[in-house]
Amino acid sequence: MSATTNSASGVAVEPEKTQEIAEGAFTVPPSIKTDERWICFRIEERQDKTAKVPYNPSTPTQMYRCDPTDPEVAVTFDGAMDTVDRSRMVHGDDGLDGVGLQIRDGLVGVDLDDCVEQIDGEYRIDDWAYELIDAIDSFTEISPSSTGIHILVEAELDPSYKNKCDEIGVEIYDSNRFFTFTGRHVSGTPTSIESEVPGLVAAYQHTYLEEMDVPEDTTTHCANSDVQRSGEWGTFPGTVDYDELTDQEQQIVDAGCKYDDDFELLYNDAESAWNHPTKWAGGDKSRCDMSLISKICYWNFEADMIEFELDRTGIERVFMSGAIANRVKTQSRPDYVRYSIEKKLSEY
Repeated sequence: MSATTNSASGVAVEPEKTQEIAEGAFTVPPSIKTDERWICFRIEERQDKTAKVPYNPSTPTQMYRCDPTDPEVAVTFDGAMDTVDRSRMVHGDDGLDGVGLQIRDGLVGVDLDDCVEQIDGEYRIDDWAYELIDAIDSFTEISPSSTGIHILVEAELDPSYKNKCDEIGVEIYDSNRFFTFTGRHVSGTPTSIESEVPGLVAAYQHTYLEEMDVPEDTTTHCANSDVQRSGEWGTFPGTVDYDELTDQEQQIVDAGCKYDDDFELLYNDAESAWNHPTKWAGGDKSRCDMSLISKICYWNFEADMIEFELDRTGIERVFMSGAIANRVKTQSRPDYVRYSIEKKLSEY
């Protein structure tokens, strides 16, 4: 652990100043235990790094990957844990490794990386992280690596600020994210998920994160990526064949279709998607459009196995190459397509 400074705010983080914390009993906050917001994950090696790959919590033996942000695949905590146990009975050490929690619907997840160290059997946490835990005063757990902290709290974020700063190791999300869950409760913190003091978590956004990019300055040290998500749109592509996509655009399609059954259905079989009896409000076409855009954005911005990020034009081209884009509204209404993409991009 080494001292760092947030270039946006000038806040110095001095990890040499630490506090002792203790791991308490395994705890699942009661307010989310029975919520259908749980999925499974498996630790895998992807391109020379370890990734926590999301898996469908309803397929213990076949172990299908899933979009971890899709509420339709989620189950209760007990259901997800049962899937993990059953997968390990069948596959042994090659089975699923744990459960993850979807961050959405008012639940905010605060992820503090590289702030915990174990010394002589004791956990020591950096002062800055300890103060943040103490102020938020909600359920807090030790991360799977034992070097970080997760805080779960009911809160409202400032949408004009970014979610992540790698320089310090702070991430704050209210959507489009799943947190691996350990239940390794930090003693002295609430065992329940509490409501924030209004504006408190947003204040920490202002302290540790940066404002969203503006057209005059789209490159920042703590950006989610170097991709410029603002700027001008290119020429509307209309229908795009898969073979006309770039190699990177094809990688997004290939990954989505291989690991997410709903992505594959939306991309390749519009009629089945539009006539689905239960998904997407019974096949509502606009909801199908937003679902595919959401999944494209997940694979583009969040998936560990993808090492690049498409810009907005690339996202548009991938969407327009899908089967559900082959209808009059999407072909003749670039304003509709681009509004839908912009709406999703605003969440990143």
